[in-house]
Amino acid sequence: MTRRLVLRELLFTVAGAMTGGILLLGSATPFAGWRIGVVAVLVTTPMLAAADRLDGWRVAAPLSLFALLAVAFLVLRYPPDPEAVGAGIVGVNAGWALNRLVFGIARDVPEPRLRRERA
Repeated sequence: MTRRLVLRELLFTVAGAMTGGILLLGSATPFAGWRIGVVAVLVTTPMLAAADRLDGWRVAAPLSLFALLAVAFLVLRYPPDPEAVGAGIVGVNAGWALNRLVFGIARDVPEPRLRRERA
């Protein structure tokens, strides 16, 4: 089950990064949003590492709601351009992949995450 989980999530991250890459290729300055990508990696990796360890929604739901509201605020405050959106998508998927490489290949997948996978 662990192998299937790791392979599936890494496949999702490749597909997501390719989507962000397509957005970046369509822009005039594809590397203008690199800072957004780096921030997305730095936020996504520890957030997913914590989510893998959470057992239930009492902690995950408020974190998810906060992240959703923060993204909604940023999108409404600063209209997104293709560079920012593409870099953000690539960064989030890179953070997801990094989390799954560390906790799936280098180390074991945390038990709460495996329980959710079995459910």
